[in-house]
Amino acid sequence: MKYKLKKFNNEVIEIAKQKSENFINEIRDKKSEELSNAQSPMEKYSIRRKYDKIIGEVHEVSAMSNEHVFEHYRKMTPNITDLQLPLYSRHHLYLKPKYGVPLLKAAYREHYQKSS
Repeated sequence: MKYKLKKFNNEVIEIAKQKSENFINEIRDKKSEELSNAQSPMEKYSIRRKYDKIIGEVHEVSAMSNEHVFEHYRKMTPNITDLQLPLYSRHHLYLKPKYGVPLLKAAYREHYQKSS
């Protein structure tokens, strides 16, 4: 499917945000499940560290959440979807592109297949 940058509107972003929340909640649920099955304090400690590392890997808490910085980078980057989507991932979903771009694309497909 060919993605058109102009079509990444507010509805698509909202769908992607919901998918992002579900993704993070799944990670948290897995953490809770593993913690409930852990036997020793050492196991619980290692599980907490593992999931803290995973959540730290997923989240993008950078200057990209600042509207001014986002607009600056968006204008500097050519208007090519593959170059803009990582910016959208960081700015709107607060996720690293590795995780956010597939969610944005899935939201795009979901929105435009529904409206077809």
